[in-house]
Amino acid sequence: MKNLTIVWLFLCLGLGNGGGGGAFGAENDEKTTVLTHFVHGLIKHPKVLALLCWDSDDLFLLIKEFNKRELRIGVAESNIASLPSGAAEDDSVLLLDWQCPCTSDLLSKLNLSQYEQFKWIFINDMPEDDPNLFTTLNSHFIGVGSDIFVIRRRDTDTFVIERVYKVHRHATELSREFYATWSITENSFTNAALVPSITSRRRQNMHKNVVRASMVITHNDSLNHLDDYRDQHRDTIAKVNFILTNHLMAFMNATVQFSVVDTWGYLNKENNTWNGMIGELTDNKADIGATALFFTDNRISVIQYVAMTTKTLSKIVFQSPKLSYTDNVFLLPFSRIVWICVVVTVPTIAVALAMVMYAEWKVPLKPHDETDVSMLHPSLKDCLQLVFCALCQQGSSTIPKSFSGRLIMFLTFLILMFLFASYSANIVALLGAPSSKIKTLEDFLDSRLKMGADDTVFNRFYFPRQTEGTRRALYERKIVNKDGSTNFMSLDKGVALLRKGLYGFHFETGPGYKLISETFNEDEKCGLQEISFLQMIDPYYAIQKNSTMKEIIKIGLFRLYEHGIQHRENTRYYTAKPQCSGTGSKFISVSIIDVQPAILLLCWGFGFAGIAFLFETAMKRAKCGDRMKNFQTKISSHI
Repeated sequence: MKNLTIVWLFLCLGLGNGGGGGAFGAENDEKTTVLTHFVHGLIKHPKVLALLCWDSDDLFLLIKEFNKRELRIGVAESNIASLPSGAAEDDSVLLLDWQCPCTSDLLSKLNLSQYEQFKWIFINDMPEDDPNLFTTLNSHFIGVGSDIFVIRRRDTDTFVIERVYKVHRHATELSREFYATWSITENSFTNAALVPSITSRRRQNMHKNVVRASMVITHNDSLNHLDDYRDQHRDTIAKVNFILTNHLMAFMNATVQFSVVDTWGYLNKENNTWNGMIGELTDNKADIGATALFFTDNRISVIQYVAMTTKTLSKIVFQSPKLSYTDNVFLLPFSRIVWICVVVTVPTIAVALAMVMYAEWKVPLKPHDETDVSMLHPSLKDCLQLVFCALCQQGSSTIPKSFSGRLIMFLTFLILMFLFASYSANIVALLGAPSSKIKTLEDFLDSRLKMGADDTVFNRFYFPRQTEGTRRALYERKIVNKDGSTNFMSLDKGVALLRKGLYGFHFETGPGYKLISETFNEDEKCGLQEISFLQMIDPYYAIQKNSTMKEIIKIGLFRLYEHGIQHRENTRYYTAKPQCSGTGSKFISVSIIDVQPAILLLCWGFGFAGIAFLFETAMKRAKCGDRMKNFQTKISSHI
């Protein structure tokens, strides 16, 4: 705008005095008056750029009148290069005179976004040129989001001010909104129209013009059940948005024409083109995308996201595995401090018992029968073995004979009986308890659970393109099989595998939970867990980039939300996570994996026993060998 100010100062200081401007004459005084009052009184202090071919005197008069009312104005040549560029200039008002020769040429070079980027004021002082003015404007797509004023002389005493636009790209006639009239004799506006000041409210009526909508259908049979609420688990997002689109078109009083594609649209990097619904939006084959889609970085530059219409997410859903699949249930009954107390108590009792037995043998109350094998000897090893047998509620072949020793054994068995009962009861409860340890993708990756995914277009697109470490590993280790095949399957098959357990299935939660509600028993609905895999927000409704209907569609969708229509349709189509109403009496059998730690302990015990046996055998043979050698030495010495 700096260069525009310099141009205007040059005109004011050096080119005045009527140079070459007789074509407009005193009539420009009337135009200057109506323009000044119109901009000051009705548009409220804008930044005005005059693209006029007036002579310097007329321009000076226009600037002078604007300055009296503290309005900002600049002057530039009437060509495409003079248009402001940059977001800071988006609220500028462009002023053009239809009688200037370059005005028509400038209009022919404008694009749609430039029509809507600025406010436009066209003034025409020749009533006989009105048909040419409106015909020229009608040849361009001046959308409903544009703000174009036409000030035309109706007679010698009156100017008429109108707004013009086209309700649709293919509309045959230019729509005209009466705004006000200006009386030259009264020097004021008369008959100002009482219309809403917000453009999107005034022009929400599309007068039954056709709006092209592209929708994504992945199951052909869904075309027969778009609005009858059947097969709600198939193409759910398309069916919900189909109904909402029809409500939106009713709000806009438009006629919708649907086209069907089989994918939302993904970028082909080889030729930089889009397919599917986004391809139809970018190629101007559709005005709106009638199926909500996810946000991605590369889509933001080619389409316009308007509003969230469908609250749906895709997650990995699985039944909580038994606790034994994630933890060693034989260590869980007691807390760490209890285990420490047990470890300390057993040797303590053994030491106390050994001391009593030492006293019993050292100072016997009655003679001991050395041949009695049931008598406990004052050995720490034997006492420790006896206490350990008591810990496992097992008897012992040796017992103390004194009263003090028997009292210690009685108290030991009594205390350890309560400990054993508590441990056994907890083990029984834990064998059938579900695990809550799998809470993150890392936990799921490290678990023994297998995984599959719903065979949809976006799953097949997003899963192989994951770059984050855990998600990439989850795809490579649980989705891709060793033979190269993948675990993408139908929703019915995936839910059936999910029902069997030890299986995670990635699907859209709304239709997936509906199928689960219909096929699972009540007790099978308990313990369902979910983990998010795709880092996406809820899908949004999309339209063409820089669409002239953006504000009307946005307002219409917000109206559907505020009036509860969107909530009603989402509630009817999307099923929430089933609530657990099982009685808890389901029989759970114990499997090998539940007792795996005990089996491993038994195997390790057998292994150590075998090693000990071999060691004892070797030691015995070694002693026998030494004895035989000593015996032979004695015989040799006697000989």
